[in-house]
Amino acid sequence: MNGGFELRLSDTIAAIATPPGAGAIAVIRVSGPATPEICDRVLAPRVGPAFSRSRARYARLVTIAAGESALVIDTALATLFRAPRSYTGEHLAEISCHGGRVVPQSVLSALLAAGARAADPGEFTLRAFLAGRVDLAQAEAVASLIGAGTEAAARAAHAQLDGALSRTVSAARNSLLDIAAQIEAAIDFQDEAGDFEHESVARRLQQTGADLAALLETARYGAVLRDGIRIAIVGRPNAGKSSLLNLLAQRSRAIVTPIAGTTRDTIEQEVNLHDLPATLVDTAGIRATENAVEAAGVNRARSELSHCSVALAVCDISGPCGVEDEAIVKYAAASAPAVVVALNKVDIAGHDHGRQTAGRVADWCAAARPVCVSALTGEGRTELITAIAEASYGGHADERPDGALILAERHRLAVARAAAAVGSAQQTCLAGMPADFIAIDLRGALDALGEVTGEAASEDIIERIFRNFCIGK
Repeated sequence: MNGGFELRLSDTIAAIATPPGAGAIAVIRVSGPATPEICDRVLAPRVGPAFSRSRARYARLVTIAAGESALVIDTALATLFRAPRSYTGEHLAEISCHGGRVVPQSVLSALLAAGARAADPGEFTLRAFLAGRVDLAQAEAVASLIGAGTEAAARAAHAQLDGALSRTVSAARNSLLDIAAQIEAAIDFQDEAGDFEHESVARRLQQTGADLAALLETARYGAVLRDGIRIAIVGRPNAGKSSLLNLLAQRSRAIVTPIAGTTRDTIEQEVNLHDLPATLVDTAGIRATENAVEAAGVNRARSELSHCSVALAVCDISGPCGVEDEAIVKYAAASAPAVVVALNKVDIAGHDHGRQTAGRVADWCAAARPVCVSALTGEGRTELITAIAEASYGGHADERPDGALILAERHRLAVARAAAAVGSAQQTCLAGMPADFIAIDLRGALDALGEVTGEAASEDIIERIFRNFCIGK
């Protein structure tokens, strides 16, 4: 790295690492070359030597004071981590004081007055990256872990922080580096290396390409964990859309009445569906109407279909399902990435009629996933959630990707470029082209994979990534 990053590494930085507001404790971080000396000006251990002489990774009871009058701010626990065995690779201190708004800010102000600089967003993790404590993919996982909305998202982010994605990408990159070395030898030492084995190299490229393709397959599930699912609930008036939202949310969120057209505007509710973050959007019943307010609601329902991840089309099977239901299902399938059809009121219609209607839905739209359900009794809720989850990422609920997983769109684009370059190199190899032609494609693949872990990431990319971090992280 060069430029601004290196110049600011000489600073010692400080920030509150915990969210603002009432709480039992707050944590303030200090990192940089002058951490021990700055802390000595603010922290006074109750017993023993000065804080700068503390045993590393050993919590000490300290009094925090500020200003020439040494006005006491708080009594806290403080721990010193000496370079290079710290999160940032620098001298680092963590101070656990009482929470709230006043005390943590007063402690931070005292540290800044003693010579520290206020940390920029993500600067602690940036320093960890620059010190080689984590690679770029692991650094990004810190933000993903903090922002995780479900246990599955947290597990995926922790696996990335633990290096699962980095190991997979590095294995592919090392394979390509071996091939590149073989190509360089063939170019530079043709007499000693002998004939270039195109078929052997093509097979190795095929295997690496297959590994990258398998990694790319996880990106859709990763996007669902990262961004969640937006589910537009659509159907005829009184099909049971609001009741179904309440069933999925397991709370009375939408008003339910026997009067058709009760819902005029969209109603949103965040839920956790099979450990996937989701937003349910209840919409007005779709039908022709002269009522201007209801017509506006119908237009919003149609608009939601073009912005959702999954369309949940609701059909009331207690009566005949006709051309209106068929039109809604087909419109939903044409507008949304995936469509699930809830065959509602199976408690009235019976399962035989439900299965017959499911067959008709398959005739209307082969891509639709019909599920018999009762919004009144809760029957079929689990099956409906499973169908929605599987439709959202195109897999099976019991076969979700594990281990290395692409969570970030930046990673998906980089791996996709690498896979395309590997495929091009394989085709060039099979065509018997000169080795230096293959080397060009390999270089593109290596650079793309290097963007994931940071070996080939530009300073602009790195700054953009850490700019979106929280302060104190």
